[in-house]
Amino acid sequence: MEKYYCENCRILYDGLDVCRVCGNEVINKIWIEVQNQNGSDEVRTD
Repeated sequence: MEKYYCENCRILYDGLDVCRVCGNEVINKIWIEVQNQNGSDEVRTD
């Protein structure tokens, strides 16, 4: 899953945005790999 974060506050956002805390542009991209927990066949989406 692809997320964006504020360099100053480190808060995650779903897309390019303006940080709600400090007002800086949210332009840094991060990729988060989501894995199932052991023994769980359930797939969750955010």
